[in-house]
Amino acid sequence: MALGPHVPEWKALQDELRSLAGACHARLVAVISTGNVLWCVSHFFPDVDALADGFYHDEIASRRKSLRRGAVLDFAVQRGRDACIARSFANIYVLVMWSRGTFDITHVRGEIRAALPKIEALTLNLPPPNPEPAEGAGKLHA
Repeated sequence: MALGPHVPEWKALQDELRSLAGACHARLVAVISTGNVLWCVSHFFPDVDALADGFYHDEIASRRKSLRRGAVLDFAVQRGRDACIARSFANIYVLVMWSRGTFDITHVRGEIRAALPKIEALTLNLPPPNPEPAEGAGKLHA
């Protein structure tokens, strides 16, 4: 089964990501695995797969080894006009938030910290996609 809004567990995760995006005035919040699978997004738009895939290759791939050793990724970067914040959870997932301009980093990190336990539980509750997701971020079907 392809993951998307027709899967109740996925829809619940998307709702939580949308809520976090609203609280932080973000244009997008996504869950990406360290295997470069885009599991869920707060909003769909035409370039969402390319945006997530580019972030994975530029920012997450080089940090994967530290996650295997139990480290937590928690960083903010400026990517063109977007400010991005990333926070890992459950050793293999990364919550990524994009916003035009800049963030109030203290506020956003507080919102992420508060939302992350529920986002982690919802992510871990997702059914496995069938067929298994392919390499690259473009796996979601609206």
